[in-house]
Amino acid sequence: MAYLADAREVTDPEAGRPLSGPLSFRLPSGDYRVTSYSPATGGYSPGLKIQGGQLVTLALAPFEQDVVVRATRVS
Repeated sequence: MAYLADAREVTDPEAGRPLSGPLSFRLPSGDYRVTSYSPATGGYSPGLKIQGGQLVTLALAPFEQDVVVRATRVS
């Protein structure tokens, strides 16, 4: 699980605007389901199946404030 926080300060003119971009990470070998959760809205993304054992790069959908990315092993 990764918690990604928007570090922009209130005085930053970009503060509060949506963020997006790539997120790269490695997981042990196996099959995983990755979801994201927005603490600001309480909404979850649909699960995405990925294969561990290699570098994985996901494109994060635009989010405001913070986002939690969770990988759960399914096999």
